[in-house]
Amino acid sequence: MLAPVRCDSIVDGMTAPTLDAKATAAASRSLILRHAALVAGASLIRIPFVDSLSVTAVQLDMFRALARLHERPENEKELSTVLASLGGGVLSYFIGRSGPAMAFKAASLAIPVVGPLVRYGTGPAIMAGYTWVLGEAFRRHFVLGGTTQDFTVQRFREMARDLVPAGTFG
Repeated sequence: MLAPVRCDSIVDGMTAPTLDAKATAAASRSLILRHAALVAGASLIRIPFVDSLSVTAVQLDMFRALARLHERPENEKELSTVLASLGGGVLSYFIGRSGPAMAFKAASLAIPVVGPLVRYGTGPAIMAGYTWVLGEAFRRHFVLGGTTQDFTVQRFREMARDLVPAGTFG
């Protein structure tokens, strides 16, 4: 059995040896978690649209790395289209500027000491979670033999329902 390949060797464009299913799953999950953490960091950028662009860039890099790891063709146009159709980094812009989010941010600042931490930590946590769901949905799609060409919004919704516990959003 081959040892799992370090994710950064895949991200750097190096060719990975063929992995068995367990090793590929472990490498994929590690890659997804690392990119979710990077998205959380990118979400801390407080410049409108720059935060969204950086989140999109990290998510696109994650999709590329997952495609390489699962030996799927990397078509930049297809990956960009999929990410755009799923919301990409633009989601962070709208989440952060929606009415309920703005009300929450204002109310959280009224709580001494922890209020600002809660306010500035919520958006990055939501975006990291969303990135994890995106990555895990792509990973599962690739495991089932799918490609970037046949990954649709409907397919993502079906997989997301399985990944997010029922009742999480109300």
